[in-house]
Amino acid sequence: MYTLAMHSCFQAFVTRVTLIGTLTACSASLSAQGYIEVDRFDASVSAIERGIRETPDGSNHAILLGLRQLKDPAMRPLFQRLLSSDQPALRIDGLLALAETGTGSIDPFLLQQLPASERIIAFAAAIDLGLVNEELTKKILAFEDLQSVELAMALALQMNFGMSVDTTQVKRLLGDEDPATQMIGAILLADLGDSSELAPRIKQYAQAKPEERFLIASTVTDLANWHSMPSAVPLLELAGHDQDFSRSLRLAAIDAALNCKCDEGVQVWRDVTNLTVSSGDRTRLGVAALERGIKTPDWSNIGDDRRVNQYLAAAGAASATKTNILEAGNDLLVIHHPLLLQAALLLAESGTKEESEAIQLAIIENALRDPRLYATAGRVITDLANARSDKLQPLLEQLLQEEDSRVSEFTVIGLLNSDNPESGVLATPFREHKDRSVRSIALIIQARHGIDLDEDDLEELSDIAAGGGRVDNPTSALAAWLWLQQTDARERALARIVGKG
Repeated sequence: MYTLAMHSCFQAFVTRVTLIGTLTACSASLSAQGYIEVDRFDASVSAIERGIRETPDGSNHAILLGLRQLKDPAMRPLFQRLLSSDQPALRIDGLLALAETGTGSIDPFLLQQLPASERIIAFAAAIDLGLVNEELTKKILAFEDLQSVELAMALALQMNFGMSVDTTQVKRLLGDEDPATQMIGAILLADLGDSSELAPRIKQYAQAKPEERFLIASTVTDLANWHSMPSAVPLLELAGHDQDFSRSLRLAAIDAALNCKCDEGVQVWRDVTNLTVSSGDRTRLGVAALERGIKTPDWSNIGDDRRVNQYLAAAGAASATKTNILEAGNDLLVIHHPLLLQAALLLAESGTKEESEAIQLAIIENALRDPRLYATAGRVITDLANARSDKLQPLLEQLLQEEDSRVSEFTVIGLLNSDNPESGVLATPFREHKDRSVRSIALIIQARHGIDLDEDDLEELSDIAAGGGRVDNPTSALAAWLWLQQTDARERALARIVGKG
């Protein structure tokens, strides 16, 4: 039997990676050292096939994620082939990829063909990725072997979409043998206006053994993380104070309470942060509130004797009042704390265009003095490119002059992860860089965004596909697909790959 407690297993499927997963992967890959010239077509086919062969460490999934993020409809035969794989992970990847390259929502007919355990993971991943629509929820609710977790997620989605919800469907959850499912049913019913079932179940929860409380709390937290459930706040408050739970679950419960976007959730957050003796917990919950967009001018519950939390409290107040945003953003960057960097990025989103860009450029300047900030700096490049910022071009010229090749590396990675069609032009100066990895990524960006490539460029692109560009396997697969596209060999490659099924 599949219960709501299984919902969290989808997390491995929706780990958000970019077209190049890590900054170090490009230069750390040593496969190029053993590179020998092979047939270019065969090498490109092999680079892509590595993504559709399940590996013990799941590394093939990174290749598929990279290919999926191109959102190229021409890949659909490749992804359709995955549906017939004997590997569950590949079948789910195929279903999600077909949605990304098609209508933007997973196909309910294809979803129904999966075993129930896979359907749950695929459905949850689709929700996280935004690959759902109203019609999907109706079709799922009509499945003959509908599982409780699917029922709960579909009903929650209907509520998110503002659709009419059949309360008799919600009451089906109350009769489930799983206590976590029963609790979800009571919470959803209360959010629909009938709170008769909720109070006695919360009382029963408070008296339950730790194992049962954990099952219920983790399930409610998981659903409340993406679906606003104001009626769940009392239970999430209990979970946030429960010393039988791990620190991570307690913090997650309070974060989920904030997602209700209601005064009760903010009050729970305030109470927990006031009571905690851990400054680290206060920091994490402060960043969580910024990420949830909580607009309260009073952040005294976050500030304490640590500079980290003093700066974070000031940033929260600045975000709420739309004052002193630039000053607060600069203070967040004084200490190169990972959570404060995240807070700075979030604060930038709440400011004016000028304030946002000023904070982003300050992050870059700090990164030039501290390599630990390179990954964040790469994200800033992506954000500036996506925003078509006029600050980007002069910034790229500055970064190209830096001696440390890792600076140019995070720069081109940022451009590759951008959807800006001008990224191909922006990447062109990096084609002459001294570092092979940088040159390889810049060429891939050009190929992706339609820059005309000559014969030498195409030869280099195929070398990257074959493992000769000092990049990792996901990046080699991108090069392979783009080379096949540029040389009109794509259909022949798909015929070979799909034909092997």
